[in-house]
Parts: sequence; C-alpha cells; structure tokens
Amino acid sequence: MNEPVSVILVGIGGYGEVYLSALPDEMRRGRCRLTAAVDPSPERCSRLAELRTQGVPIYSSMEDLPAPAGPAELMVISSPIHLHCPHTCQALSRGSYVLCEKPAAATVQEVDQMIESRDHAGRFVAIGYQWSYSSPIQRLKQDIQAGLFGQPRRLKSLCLWPRDASYYGRNNWAGRLRDDQGRWVLDSPANNAMAHDLHNMLYVLGDRVETSAVSSSATSHGKVAADVLVGRSAGQERNPPSGSDTSANPAEVTAETYRANPIENFDTAAVRIRTTSGVEVLFFGSHAVRENMDPVFNFEFDDAVVSFAGGQSPIAARFKNGTHKEYASPLSEPQAAKLSICLDAIANGGTIPCGLEAAKSQTICVNGIYESMPQATEFPAELVSQTGEGPKRLVYVEALAEILRRSFDSGLLPSEIGVPWARRGWAIDVRDYGWFPGGGPPRR
Repeated sequence: MNEPVSVILVGIGGYGEVYLSALPDEMRRGRCRLTAAVDPSPERCSRLAELRTQGVPIYSSMEDLPAPAGPAELMVISSPIHLHCPHTCQALSRGSYVLCEKPAAATVQEVDQMIESRDHAGRFVAIGYQWSYSSPIQRLKQDIQAGLFGQPRRLKSLCLWPRDASYYGRNNWAGRLRDDQGRWVLDSPANNAMAHDLHNMLYVLGDRVETSAVSSSATSHGKVAADVLVGRSAGQERNPPSGSDTSANPAEVTAETYRANPIENFDTAAVRIRTTSGVEVLFFGSHAVRENMDPVFNFEFDDAVVSFAGGQSPIAARFKNGTHKEYASPLSEPQAAKLSICLDAIANGGTIPCGLEAAKSQTICVNGIYESMPQATEFPAELVSQTGEGPKRLVYVEALAEILRRSFDSGLLPSEIGVPWARRGWAIDVRDYGWFPGGGPPRR
C-alpha cells in the first residue's frame, strides 16, 4: 500500500478553504495527510482554530517551510494571482507536485517560466479549472474531438455576477493591474471569477483528451509535452513526461473593456477570439450589473448546437437531424474533485486533465485583451447607479445586462449592435505571443 501523500496548503483563506473542507475525506481514506500550511495572514481562515487543534504547523512564507518529509508531496497553491508563478516554481524546486489555482499566472512569460521549472523538476503542475476535471466536460470534449458534432464554428459564453464593494475590498490586489511591488496581477472577470468560462471554451477545442501527444505550445521551447502520467509503483517514483492536455491556440483577440467601479482594471468585458483553426470564441462578462446570471454557453457546430443553461441544468446537444444528447451539468461534481485526481495521479499513475499547456491559452487571451484595449472605457456617468451602503454598496450600469444578453444572442460585440457608448479595441495577432506587454503592431 502506498504511503499517504503529504499535502501542504499555500493560502488557507478564501478559496483555500475549499481544499480544507475536502481534505478530511481524503485523509480518512488514508490517501494523504496535511503536513503544513502557508499563509501570511492565517487569521482570515475560518478554520484556523481547527488547524491549530490538529497541530498543523502554519508558516508565514514558503521560505520558512522545512525540507520535504518524503518523496511524494503535493503543494496546493491558492495564493493571489501574482504569486502563482513564484510559488509554483518554489514548490517544484523542492520536488513537490503542484495543484495551482486558476489562472495559471498573470502573464504568458510567467506560464513559460512555470513550464520550464516543471520540466526541470519532473513533476506535474495541475491548474485548478475544476470544469476541466469534471466528467461532463471530459465526455463533451471527447465527443467534439471525435467529430460527433461536425466542425466547430462559434463558441460563446455569458456570465453576469454582481460584485459589491466587499469583493473589491477583500484584499489589496482585487481589481488591480499591478500589486504594490509592481508585479502584474490583471485581476478582472476574465482572469478571476469568470476565467473558468473563457478557459472552458478554449479547453474543449483542444486537440487531445487523455492521450500523450506533442503540444504545439511546448514545442516552441524545444520540449516534448504530453499528458502527465505519474505514479509510484512498489515504492518507486517515476518522473512524468512534461506537459498536459491542450487548449485551442488563439490567433487573434479583439476586446471591449469597460469600468463602472472605482478600480484600476475593467469590471466588464466583451471579447472576440479567433483560433488558429478559424473558430470564433466570444466571451461576455460583467460585475457591474444588478441581475445575476450564472455562466451559460452556446457552442455552434456544423451538425449540432451544444448549450448550457447554467446551474444544475444538463449540457444539451441538439443535432440538426432532430436527435439530441445530454451531459450532466459541470457543476454536478464537487469543486475539489481536482484534488482527488491529483492524489490518484501521484499514488497510482493517471492523467492530469488540465496542466500548464491547457491553461496557457487563457493567459494569452487575457494578455491580448490589454494589447487590444490598453485602457478600459469608463461607462457614461449618467448610466452608472448604485445601491446599498458600505461593504454592500453595488455599482451597476443601467441596461447593461440586457445589452450583454443581446450581444451573446447575436454573437456581436456591443459596438457592433449599435450601443452608443461602446468602443472596440484593435484586433491583435497573438499567434506568436510570448511576452506581456508587447504583442506586435496593431491592425484593424
């Protein structure tokens, strides 16, 4: 029987508490043990007293951690976006496997640095886009790649999530372009709360599912990337091939970004992406709305339309010949299923569905948004309203939800449906994009 995998949590407040809730079941099954936590402000964790009762040591920085206690260690990173790259590289340097929360990093050059560190260490890096780890999305992706629906033509996603002052005041980097030390954060709907929805469209178009194959994003570094197959057999470690499943490669990004809240970054985005294979990908999302709409999507293929109405609704594929097929909601499985999959991969060998190559396309698109529109457009003051007081103060834009629904339904950006305040950015070529900022000459 394999020894339990030692787990270190980096970041125990915020999303880190999802892992704190999931770990006890895994520990009772003898699959892992929580050996340490890292957080400079552990008092923000609602389960801090429980951790202290259990005797889990809590360190203020990764530099304070003692040497690894054994050959199989999983470091789960739920730190802020601008720390994903340094924390992942530090974890790899100590021989740890890594499960890092989404997004992979703020910039494409950081993702490339993480890939290089991963390949040198011979350990996997999983990125925590939980939909990518869900059975419904995996089955859907397999069917897409098998050609069940014909060629993909246009994928679009919409999410309306109101966020009040407490959301932007919960830490010192929310809504920021850079942190106080000048590191890129790029915190926005497209790179945080709704990053899943942008990533998922690119992910399901990826050309491999649970197979070992060369990734185009990795070959530019002169390395062979494959799905990560790892495991321990008879007490032996084996180093995994580097890489993981892929996403579609973006070719062009055109963005419209807007701001109503008193923040540095945008709180509303409408984005058109074209992939190298000619598929159109459209993302619409806003925090500056009163209406709440959980993520929905509509994927158009030559022979079918695949749609998701949100929540626990099934993903429905309706074929032009009148037949249909359903998949469960991607929300039907626990968020922390990704933790279980990573533990399986370390202990018994298995596939990491979403690694750095799979997550990199989302980062390229986010970087491309700023190249397309370096400065977010301020909403007209007369359209901006607010409700509530103090932490509950919500800033919203009149009729914005309806405009974004119209854009989603029509597959057009707000500037293309005649919205008078809308402003479209440049169309930016991101096919060879390797550094943010600086994505080449703009073109209309």
